[in-house]
Amino acid sequence: MKVYRLNDVDIYLRGNIYNKPANQSVDTFILEAYKTFGKMFTRCLDGEFAIVIVDRVKQQLIITCDPFRLRRLFVSLQEPILVTDRYSKLVNHTTIVTPVENLCSVYCLKTFKLIDTAPVKRFLNVGYKQTYDDWVAAFKQAVLKRIDASKKMYISLSSGYDSGAIFLEAIKTGASFGVFSDLRDANAKDIVSRRLQLTDKCEFVEVDSSPRSLNQAIDFIRQTVDVGGYLYEIKDVPDNAHLYICRGGEVNYTNVELHAVKAGYSIHLTGLGCDNVMDPQDWHSPRQPTGARSAEYIYTDYISSELNVDVRLPFLDAQVVQEYLLLSANLKTDYKAPIKYLFEQENFPFEEGIKYGFALPHWEKDAAFYQPCWL
Repeated sequence: MKVYRLNDVDIYLRGNIYNKPANQSVDTFILEAYKTFGKMFTRCLDGEFAIVIVDRVKQQLIITCDPFRLRRLFVSLQEPILVTDRYSKLVNHTTIVTPVENLCSVYCLKTFKLIDTAPVKRFLNVGYKQTYDDWVAAFKQAVLKRIDASKKMYISLSSGYDSGAIFLEAIKTGASFGVFSDLRDANAKDIVSRRLQLTDKCEFVEVDSSPRSLNQAIDFIRQTVDVGGYLYEIKDVPDNAHLYICRGGEVNYTNVELHAVKAGYSIHLTGLGCDNVMDPQDWHSPRQPTGARSAEYIYTDYISSELNVDVRLPFLDAQVVQEYLLLSANLKTDYKAPIKYLFEQENFPFEEGIKYGFALPHWEKDAAFYQPCWL
């Protein structure tokens, strides 16, 4: 978390703002947007972020985030105001709030009562476009804006669609990055190998998914996750959401992150969110996908922040999501149809509708493994 103190305004920021002008600092960019547009200022911001603004002139406290709450912050509604990324630091405080997805909340600094709200992004959930071209263009831009050649970036590449699409667009930028893959499956090995032949700027690392390595990932979860904060944040999602902290996919995610950090990588370009966006059942409202899958974003932020990894999610770029919603229904019948179209246009290696790799081996699939790891 970064803290900026500008005269009578304090700004707390976690995450990235991608549309900041190159000649302007992020704090002044946020401040100008806030002073110009007030509670609507987040509509000017493009990125993955959580922001808290303490405005002592207007006597207001503003708490907001990106449309999908990909970063978290906790705020105590009492004096002195405390803002942190760990719930455990506020356990003795009586009233704690967090940003609400796709919402800017305004509190009175004197009474700490909620006095106003405003949406961050209004998604138009009306499909009328008859080509994938605008979605492809938005996705290309979403990957490009998340490339930072000054830092070590990596992709956890499987044989599937999501990571494959990010890999395809990333290599077009000419940037160097690491590729971490699980090649236990022969079919996965074949597809990933053919993908890697498309570039000579990748450092390939085969992930160790042995029992010993996965158990180390489980131990890391047990020892580092801010459990109180996690349980606080998932209280409004379905009963089984607590399992997201310790199910197989999250253990594998942690295992890959540990490998990447050990190799010196600090930015993770991930395909997380693609399943949510391209599954119409997740869109319970035009505001954003809801339900247990939102716990995935929370979990990712908890683990990655402990490792100082900057997770960037092109599929949850607001414009990418909007362009998918604008596609006509007949263009969404195939499995992840826009990505399939992109692959076919680029002659990119894939197997239709199938993904291999990053799955738990049979010996780990027992009931005890899926129990909440703090119980």
